[in-house]
Amino acid sequence: MIFSIKNFYKTNLFFFAVLCIVIFALYGKSINYKITNLDDDYLIEQNVSYISNLKNIPDFFTQSCYYSKEFPYYRPVLSISFAIEAAFFGYNTSVSHFANIIYFILSIFCIFLLASKLNLNQTVLKFITLIMAVHPVLMSCPVWLPARNDTILIIFITLSLIYFLKFAETSLTKHLFICLFMFTAALFTKETSLLLIPVFPLALYCFGYKFSKSQTLRIFIFLIPIFAIYFILRDNAVTTVKLTSYITNYSESAKVMLTGFMTYLIKFFIPDYIPVMLYKINFSFKLLAVNLVFIIFLLLMYRYGFVRKKILLFCSVWFVITLLPTFLIPDYLLLFHRFVIPSAGIVIFIADLGGNFLKKFPFTAKYFAVLFFILFPVFFSSSYVYCQRYKNPKTFWTNAYADVPHYPEAMHGFAKVLIAEHKYEQAKQLLYGALKYKYYNYLPTLAAVLIAEKNFDEAEKLLQNALDKNTENYLKYQFYLNLGNIYMNKLDFIKALEFTKISMELSPYNIKSFKQFAQIYSVSGEYKKAAEILLYLLKNDKTNTEYLSILALLYDDLNDSENALKFAAKTLSEDPENKTALNILSKYKD
Repeated sequence: MIFSIKNFYKTNLFFFAVLCIVIFALYGKSINYKITNLDDDYLIEQNVSYISNLKNIPDFFTQSCYYSKEFPYYRPVLSISFAIEAAFFGYNTSVSHFANIIYFILSIFCIFLLASKLNLNQTVLKFITLIMAVHPVLMSCPVWLPARNDTILIIFITLSLIYFLKFAETSLTKHLFICLFMFTAALFTKETSLLLIPVFPLALYCFGYKFSKSQTLRIFIFLIPIFAIYFILRDNAVTTVKLTSYITNYSESAKVMLTGFMTYLIKFFIPDYIPVMLYKINFSFKLLAVNLVFIIFLLLMYRYGFVRKKILLFCSVWFVITLLPTFLIPDYLLLFHRFVIPSAGIVIFIADLGGNFLKKFPFTAKYFAVLFFILFPVFFSSSYVYCQRYKNPKTFWTNAYADVPHYPEAMHGFAKVLIAEHKYEQAKQLLYGALKYKYYNYLPTLAAVLIAEKNFDEAEKLLQNALDKNTENYLKYQFYLNLGNIYMNKLDFIKALEFTKISMELSPYNIKSFKQFAQIYSVSGEYKKAAEILLYLLKNDKTNTEYLSILALLYDDLNDSENALKFAAKTLSEDPENKTALNILSKYKD
């Protein structure tokens, strides 16, 4: 039995240790990476004061993972994973990146455990698993924080399936409970688990397990209330995904799905370059040719008995079902972390193919070994290089824009990079392009550019017009926050506070509102109030040099030399070249 303690230590512990060493050697440097500002800013940084309070965990089951009911993404487990880290370590990207690596290791290992349960050649399986662990197509899984949703899902769904098969073997209640617990956790991780339900009976058929009527009844007795609770909670928590457009516009939907499936496959077989993201993929000769070669190869392997019919059926269904939901998203964007769940089907297929090939032709073992020792270092080095594109927002969005310059979100993300570098004209050109696709979504960033250029009246006009026409709170929040910024720059502090207060009511825990309150109080001379807010923010982000250096300045303005020096010293401990802190230390030394 795969999960007996004795057998585990004999056969799997050493391999697990090897996986840990390999993956940490490859992705360990990502522990020092920052966030990318693609979802991770909103999921973690901007709402860290909210998610760090463990009392709020029940709320995660009543809203989307963006802490609002205006989105269709129901991901309570994802939110809980970030909340636990924030509760114990505050806003600490190193901890989150470390956790991401752990989730990735566990996801690869769980794929291995599932494949082991299916009695595949262990040597081939371990080599294939190691190749998948370093494959560039999965490179974003450990380094992009929101990608953990898919790695956590594959952990739960594979363990659920393993214990489902163990329940089929033994009919033990403990195996049933573990199976149902893991499946429930998978449900609250991502909706993809619903589509995987047919995989469970298919596994019984494909791998020769028998299931009695009594076992079926026992499962359904528990599944019905689980589904009832899930759908009730989900229905009240998020907006509904409308699939009617995919049906009415079936030809375009079919094209998106076909090119998407083909692209994932070609990048698995030929990972010559793994882009940060892909958008509106077109057919190409290379895309068609590689996929045709793969299909012909598949048919030949089946024809000559190197692939078992039932294994092929299981892997094909798994691959299609797990990849299909990624295309049911408006304005589809191809992101490669989504390949980690379908990769389980590929691992099982290749392990079966390799094992059967070696059984018939044992002398080919040395050739497989040579192939492994070629692919492993090539994939390892490629992933090592590619993952650096996720190290900070500037690097990430520069590469994203280079990959998909026609994608509005990439235009918007790169525009923010240019704004940080004070390249306002270039940023505006990109934003005007993005606004053609989703006007209101990118309007707050355009307003921020106009504010930076001191063009307050035009910025206010844009925002007020948007407020008259837009009713979505997550956007209204940004409009009011910008209006508060405008009036702060106009030195109208009453209106600045009024608009910032409205923004906070719309998004109560977003730190942007807190930071703007602190800025308003600071500019208006209310240094104590500004300091109180920054001290509050510092509770969940203890090493934030922006907060520390501003506090040093505030206490200097309050003639509190002791605290001014204390926060200047803390700033320099994190950023030795910080000019603000150095000036304060120099002032008091003199």
